[in-house]
Amino acid sequence: TVPVDLPASAAAEADLVLVRLTDDGASDVNGTWSPDGSRIAWETDRNGTFQIWIMSADGSQKRAFTQGPAIHGWPEWHPDGERLVYWGFDEASGLYTIAAASVDGGDVQVIVESEEALDRPMWSPDGTHIAWGAQTEGNWDIWVADSEGGSVRRLTHDAQMESNPLWRPDGGYISYKVAPNKEYNLTIENFLHVEDGFDAPTVRVWDGIKSVQMNDWSPDGEKIAYTAEIVTNASGEDRVSYLAVVEDVSFTGAKTSGTPVILSAHNTLGDRGPVFSPDGSQVAFWSWDKSYHATLWIAAADGSSLRQLTRLGPDMTPKWHPDGSLLLFESARNGSMDLWTVAVDSPGAP
Repeated sequence: TVPVDLPASAAAEADLVLVRLTDDGASDVNGTWSPDGSRIAWETDRNGTFQIWIMSADGSQKRAFTQGPAIHGWPEWHPDGERLVYWGFDEASGLYTIAAASVDGGDVQVIVESEEALDRPMWSPDGTHIAWGAQTEGNWDIWVADSEGGSVRRLTHDAQMESNPLWRPDGGYISYKVAPNKEYNLTIENFLHVEDGFDAPTVRVWDGIKSVQMNDWSPDGEKIAYTAEIVTNASGEDRVSYLAVVEDVSFTGAKTSGTPVILSAHNTLGDRGPVFSPDGSQVAFWSWDKSYHATLWIAAADGSSLRQLTRLGPDMTPKWHPDGSLLLFESARNGSMDLWTVAVDSPGAP
């Protein structure tokens, strides 16, 4: 753990409680908290190829979880905190894999192996199933299997590209990205109803803003956080940019979408990665501010109380600690891409 002494030029951040967790000169990215907040899994290329490592929440006790020569990434914690599911690619064999293993790296279970691309495995909220995106004959679809790799099912069969599954917190729906023209310049978000099983899931079609990149469900499953193409005048003139949005989502009435709330209120040049706090009251995201720095922002889920948390950057991809006190994020503010934390309620934070 490296406590940070900020230079005089960083007066705007002088009161932030920042901790640099990695300091290896490598690229350290995609950190994710364990369910109890005591550990962090992340991706690093410090040994030559991207592998998954695990450390304590304070940056101590770093250790490798996966080994090469295949590259590994996208670690996701099982709800009990004792296993990780992850992605892999072996260039020598040309095989992609999704596998799960205990946190000590043992008891490896290969869930699926393919010569075509696989992507972003996600545990169901109860830990009994894993969903992922996969190419089949060149087309992306959503698949699911039980946690041991059995009962593999293809859930979508459309000609459009479907990827990035994200479970609703109650496990009853899986949201997924849809690119109707097989290009990601215009996407929507659809929802698979799987509460009654995976054999014949029904689809709820998103009827809100187009060009949506969904990022998170609220803890109660009644709202979603996403970025969407919206006109903003933050630069002094009207421009189309991706801005962070929170919106109610319904599965009972005629309309799936509700009233979109733009969190950055046209104070940023562009946003990415909005995520709900553990209690659902706040949303953190990263943005290009008006000084063209990538920085961290927080707003209430209703769009009020917008505040800029960091001001130097580049800071990206915030992740809430399970108790809501910290944000884990990636930053290249010291040259290399590292993992940092910042206290959400730092003394004097604007």
